[in-house]
Amino acid sequence: MDLTTTMKKRRSIREYTGELPTEEEINKILEAAYLAPTFGFHNMQMSVITKSELLKEAEENAEKFLKTKATSYMYNAPVWIIISAKKHTQNIPNTPYTAEMVNGNMYWTLGSILQNMHLKATELGLAAC
Repeated sequence: MDLTTTMKKRRSIREYTGELPTEEEINKILEAAYLAPTFGFHNMQMSVITKSELLKEAEENAEKFLKTKATSYMYNAPVWIIISAKKHTQNIPNTPYTAEMVNGNMYWTLGSILQNMHLKATELGLAAC
């Protein structure tokens, strides 16, 4: 599938079949994440959760945190790929980069990573949200 077709087909899905992507498909999505443009000063981590017990526990905790009775916070997705990043509290030594500059850039970086992941999932015929 070419990039333009992939972008046209990309949607946020709110209902999943429950079928877990293969390890190869998950690895291709992670590879797409790693290909995103990033700024070297970000302290980021990706966590892949496929264990149904952990996903259920996360759903329950999300309902408590959000104080909602939503039937499903993540629409029963069979896998979560969580990207986390630590905010900087100090300027980067020996560079012109302030903590505020780096933290502001972090959101653009996370967005680039997510977009790459969504496009790859679409190309593979997988749902993503």
